[in-house]
Amino acid sequence: MDNMNWLRKLRSIACQRLVLSVIVALAAFSLTETSGLAQNVTATLSGTVQDATGAVIPGATIVLVNEATNDSRTATSTAAGFFAFPAILPGSYTLKISAKGFNSKNVSGITLHAGDSLTVPDLSLAVGA
Repeated sequence: MDNMNWLRKLRSIACQRLVLSVIVALAAFSLTETSGLAQNVTATLSGTVQDATGAVIPGATIVLVNEATNDSRTATSTAAGFFAFPAILPGSYTLKISAKGFNSKNVSGITLHAGDSLTVPDLSLAVGA
């Protein structure tokens, strides 16, 4: 009779280990699946608008234009001259920067891919009308 109890306990332990292994495998699979869903399909574009001396220009208007579709988004630079366009679809873009008392500036051919976080360099505006 002792042998029968021992076999039952052994089967019970084996069954518990099998169930635990299946749970761990399912948990690992679900983690890999959700990480695939979290992939970023958009990009971010940012920069700082300055004058020729390097002083920031607050309140500048920045227009981002998709070169393929002509869709546009507008931002205004902060007190630190900073602007950002989050959640941009991949493609080629033109930035149009303008501010009162300065000449406008266009930067074209900015190519963005999914997951990019690009800072546009040299966004200085010359003093003008």
